[in-house]
Amino acid sequence: MVDGPFEVVFEFNELNLLSFWPHPCIFNNWRPGESLIVDVKFFGLLYISGLLLMFTGCQSSSIQNLYSSNVSSASGASGTIANSTLICDITKYGAKGNSTTLNTTYIQAAINDCAAKGGGTVLVPVDAYGGVFISGTVTLKSHLTLSVASGAKIKGSLNDNDYPTVISDWNNNQVRYGCQKALVYADKVTDVTIEGGGTIDGSGDENPNWRNLTATSPDLSGTRRPMGVFLAESSNVTVQNITILGAGFWTLVNLENDGVHIDNVTINSNDPAAFQRDGMDVVDSKNVLIENSTVNSEDDSICLKTGLPPSDSKSGVANVTVKNSKVLGSYAANGLKLGTATTASFNNILFENITVANVAQAAMAVESVDGGAISQITYQNIQVTKNGALAYIILGARETAIGTINGVYFNNITASKFTRQWGSAISGSIINGKAYEPEHIIFDNVHVTALGGLSSIPAAPAEFPYDTSQYPDPHNWWDLPTFGYYIRHVNNIQFKDCTTTVSPRDARPAFDVTSDVTGVGF
Repeated sequence: MVDGPFEVVFEFNELNLLSFWPHPCIFNNWRPGESLIVDVKFFGLLYISGLLLMFTGCQSSSIQNLYSSNVSSASGASGTIANSTLICDITKYGAKGNSTTLNTTYIQAAINDCAAKGGGTVLVPVDAYGGVFISGTVTLKSHLTLSVASGAKIKGSLNDNDYPTVISDWNNNQVRYGCQKALVYADKVTDVTIEGGGTIDGSGDENPNWRNLTATSPDLSGTRRPMGVFLAESSNVTVQNITILGAGFWTLVNLENDGVHIDNVTINSNDPAAFQRDGMDVVDSKNVLIENSTVNSEDDSICLKTGLPPSDSKSGVANVTVKNSKVLGSYAANGLKLGTATTASFNNILFENITVANVAQAAMAVESVDGGAISQITYQNIQVTKNGALAYIILGARETAIGTINGVYFNNITASKFTRQWGSAISGSIINGKAYEPEHIIFDNVHVTALGGLSSIPAAPAEFPYDTSQYPDPHNWWDLPTFGYYIRHVNNIQFKDCTTTVSPRDARPAFDVTSDVTGVGF
């Protein structure tokens, strides 16, 4: 018999639930103990063998034991663990959570054995030694759950040699730039979950080779510093109910994945002495749902990037929702960001019901500077406090490629207690005498109390350079000639039911709109 309870996830070909309810043939000759495959697109309740099963729809199809916590989402991952009853406890393979034993070989043995038996759960428990398991790189396999129990910890080794170089897709410039080492790694897998309530600690706050870097440091690019969790070229990926701390480089990275669900994840990599530690990065990935999560990072907190050439079929970021989450800080960078790496397209991105606090640069940044086409971007129900700037939108070119920004919607946003007097920049660029303009920008019900205090109006900022000499961040333009919005080289920008005030008094106006802006409305 099949143990319950279960979640059933499947697709419909028809919308009439009654048309298949009486017909067992729709279940593809399902028998107890087998996966259930159906072709439907609807939601409802189902009784099988006297057990109440609830299905929540869509994408792919299988029965899942809820105790495996491999929960699917209509806009994220959807999959199954092949053998949900198999549990491979890493201590049975020799691992000791005594904070000193190097357990890489033992953890990997449990992973390999679990995968060889059809998949299941690799358990990192709280053992008699305390449950802190030192490890170098471990590589996950398909149809597998890595469950780090509450109170247990996978803690990164301080020995750089314990992190071999892993090359997922060399065509992606983000791999060439730095995504080459990781504590927890997966490449070209399907149906993989990381969960359990415990902690993955990269030890980035403790390794002197990864901290206090300078412009001449060999690890500056990240090629020798490990990420916390790196999941690449995979499908049906779930990361939930886990804390990830102190990565050597970026913290949680999804690169070229399709179907990602991140739920109830806490990230803290905000050591100011540790350089370039993003919180969550979504790189050339599709169908991603991030929810109920908290990020505190040194660099960009939740960052969407593209590093593949647009001709690559895997390129671009599409169908991403980030909701019901908190950004608690970014020591050096931005909160909710598209870019800076923008070689390919971004489409259908929603940030919703999010608090952004203690961010050094912009709460919301949209940048196309590498040729990427950005469209259908929404920031909705965002609370902003103690940030450098509200928004930063830039269309330019660091090299030869010039992209587009078409359709950015800011709705129901409040912002106050700014830490800088910068204002928000919304700007295109003049390149070889031609204007490249962001288009169709809407601010709707956005209420800002800016930080004032300037007694004179600064000069207009220089044009964004047509080279790599300037990294696009608000601090490069510093105080704008407005405490509110500086608008330059833009086509069609609208402000509806918005207020922009300042405290203390300031010599600058709320808006500075250059003469070449067309279609501006208040």
